[in-house]
Amino acid sequence: MSLETKESFKRWVTEQQAAFADNLCLLPPVFVDEGYTTNAFMSSIEGKVELSCGPAEYNVELFIHDKSKSKRLTLSDLIALPGVRDWLVENRPNYEGKQRIEGKVEYAFRLLNEAIGQVPEMNWLIRKTNP
Repeated sequence: MSLETKESFKRWVTEQQAAFADNLCLLPPVFVDEGYTTNAFMSSIEGKVELSCGPAEYNVELFIHDKSKSKRLTLSDLIALPGVRDWLVENRPNYEGKQRIEGKVEYAFRLLNEAIGQVPEMNWLIRKTNP
């Protein structure tokens, strides 16, 4: 991944975390560069979210580290959660006017907010509001 792409990925993750800060209970990202791959880690009380961008196709991969399960959940694990697969089918990513990686980062945050965070065992992702 070029230095420019790495910096863009970092900027897009930071912007999306800030845009969803009122809804998602995630701290600002901490980035780790490992060769051609860059990982963004956003912590919460009960776990953390990881977005990874790197070879071979420079896709953005989403992982959730759930402390209660002591497990790193992959997309295939997340699809098995109630309602997540349906959300994915109904909500395709939109790359219009965006770079592909930028669109994938935006899509990952929407997935966290609108689908995964709505699953009872994953609701630690959603910021609790006071009545």
